[in-house]
Amino acid sequence: ALDHMVAELDRRKQEVTAALAAKVDVLRTLLPPAAAERVGRGDRRLVDTVPQATVVALIIEGLDDAFRGGDTGDNRDFIHAMVDEIDSSAVINGLERVKLSGDVYYAVCGLSTPYVDHAPRSVAFAIQARNTVRRVAEEHDLHLDIAAGINSGPITTGLVGGSRLVYDLWGDTVEDAYAVARAAHGGDIVVTAATRDRTPAGRAMEPMDLVPGMETWCVDIEGRGVDDS
Repeated sequence: ALDHMVAELDRRKQEVTAALAAKVDVLRTLLPPAAAERVGRGDRRLVDTVPQATVVALIIEGLDDAFRGGDTGDNRDFIHAMVDEIDSSAVINGLERVKLSGDVYYAVCGLSTPYVDHAPRSVAFAIQARNTVRRVAEEHDLHLDIAAGINSGPITTGLVGGSRLVYDLWGDTVEDAYAVARAAHGGDIVVTAATRDRTPAGRAMEPMDLVPGMETWCVDIEGRGVDDS
């Protein structure tokens, strides 16, 4: 009986370990790596403030019209494939996707890993994301584009909720990035003064009057001498 009890306890321990590993694997697909590891260890009071980072809000324009009346499974597969490509561009440039909310993709540079050049990295990512969406849309004969708002400053991230955990980010930096993205036209990548001041002078920009009381500039992607790789 004792041997049976020991064996049963060992089996349950292995099941718990396997379940925890599976949980962390799922979290890694939804959260930044550092946050996923902490949640996997049982930390559900995860709130961090980053003094300097850059937030990119990408609004994918045309999603509702493109998928209206389409097959749900096909639409889901398309979105997953497109987001995977955008995620890859984020990783290459040192950004982390924080969340997807409707037609908005939020990414941050400087969250888990501090970068001195978090602003130009974010601009490069937004350009690549725009190019990705345009290419994928053309391949599928869809009318999609990206409007991007980029802002730099302090942000707060963390988990909210009880049994249903949601990873989110807050602060004026985030709200301003979203406001700029919503005001931008399709194809435009618009930065605030805080991001412009942290971007090398070689990146051409044109002033824009988009949001009342906020200085904004549109990145001149097509301009002569501007590198949009």
